[in-house]
Amino acid sequence: MASVYHDRRMLKWLPFEALETQGQALKELYHALEKTDKPVLSEDQLALMQYKLEMALKTQAQLTFKVYNQGYIAYISGQIERLDMINRTIILKDNILFVDDILDIFD
Repeated sequence: MASVYHDRRMLKWLPFEALETQGQALKELYHALEKTDKPVLSEDQLALMQYKLEMALKTQAQLTFKVYNQGYIAYISGQIERLDMINRTIILKDNILFVDDILDIFD
């Protein structure tokens, strides 16, 4: 039976973390590899997010936001206190989100 080659990718470099500077460089490399480009949202996605925001504001529901932040995607949960349309921000009880950084909203 023929053996199948499985590339270990970055795993093969882990033994070289014995030196402090190489370990730090590998951590920075791992961190940089996780960066992504900001996705472009369609009009339908924007309309659905607006609907979810309006309903959550009326019902004071807890939401989870998928947010793009400097190349990385984060999930932030909270209850909306108010919307600031002048600065295009959503003010949660313990956080402030920029509308342009929101990728999706979950109930």
